[in-house]
Amino acid sequence: MKILDVRDASEYWTGQIPGTINISVGRLPVLWSKHIEPHDEVFIFSRSWFQRKKAARILARRGFRQLYAVRGCFLSTNKGNVASPCPCMQ
Repeated sequence: MKILDVRDASEYWTGQIPGTINISVGRLPVLWSKHIEPHDEVFIFSRSWFQRKKAARILARRGFRQLYAVRGCFLSTNKGNVASPCPCMQ
């Protein structure tokens, strides 16, 4: 299982889930193969439902079949630079 955060790097570093892979949606078509493989189960996180769906479409076109655009994004920030649970902004 891989956890993919598709926010841009500056937003990612304001708060992230430990162990996530950060590749922005714009860079995903080029960089995905360095971090994930089509047989991986991939959970996609972002503040935007549009970004999650777009990332899922990009990966589906590349042969991924186990994709999950996670609705509860857990991407609010706290003082420890670790994300804490929050509802996603739709």
